[in-house]
Amino acid sequence: MKKRVLYANANYEEIMSKNGYFIDKIGYIEKLERIENPVFLSPSGYH
Repeated sequence: MKKRVLYANANYEEIMSKNGYFIDKIGYIEKLERIENPVFLSPSGYH
């Protein structure tokens, strides 16, 4: 079975049981806190 990214899922056990990738992005929190006005963009159709 091919691995895939399970969007909007933060449950580690469920991600592993569905053969998904778990990507830890906690290191980005400190960087984001230093930006006064962060802008988040999403691809068309994914909002």
